[in-house]
Amino acid sequence: MRFTLRPATSSDADAITNVHWASFRLLTFLPMLHTIEENRRFITNVILKECEVTVAEDETGIVAFIALGGEEVRLEKCSGGGTGVPGPDPRGRASAPS
Repeated sequence: MRFTLRPATSSDADAITNVHWASFRLLTFLPMLHTIEENRRFITNVILKECEVTVAEDETGIVAFIALGGEEVRLEKCSGGGTGVPGPDPRGRASAPS
């Protein structure tokens, strides 16, 4: 299966939201704190406006995305700090969001 990477646009908000929602729901040990509509507004109004977002597409459409705030993978806030998606700490180990 081949993927194409490209910068996200505002028209990708629904597809990015759907990918995020589907992947987050697999984390059954975490409570769902927000509705899909709240996530859609956040992705549209914060992530796509404040982050450098890249999407991965295959023949079915967008299947993955990454949002960068500076040098960090982010999801909570992209400018002015905030909590990011769990990623490696400076020693390369997985870190939990704070």
